[in-house]
Amino acid sequence: MSNGMRHLHWLLGGMMALVATAALAGEITLYQHPGFQGRNITTGDAVPNLARAGFNDMASSIVVRSGIWEVCTDAYFHGNCATLMPGEYRRIDSTLNDRISSARQIGYEPVPPRAVVTSPPVAVVTPPPVAVVTSPPVAVVTPP
Repeated sequence: MSNGMRHLHWLLGGMMALVATAALAGEITLYQHPGFQGRNITTGDAVPNLARAGFNDMASSIVVRSGIWEVCTDAYFHGNCATLMPGEYRRIDSTLNDRISSARQIGYEPVPPRAVVTSPPVAVVTPPPVAVVTSPPVAVVTPP
């Protein structure tokens, strides 16, 4: 394979990776206290170990702005895990409250269909062709 082809494959592979990453560009915010109060951490990336971000076992409320997220009670997406759809979680369940150690986006929410309003088709009526009947020419003879 030529150098040009290798570079093209590398470039196309990189572009596909960017497109795949952009497709999962969600956002989640974890809050220290119920009702979206206290310290918080917002991310659009996977956080396999919230201890490294200083937020291990601290979340009590969550806002998922976009994407479908998985939060787990152990680091590296182990333990009890829950799937969160976009929305506001003012007070999270006792199985997760102050126990979340990792979070990652696992999907995206489909964009709701937009209503497209179109006018009904306009019927075009053309009259049938009209037959034009003419009489044969009349010869006029005048005497000399």
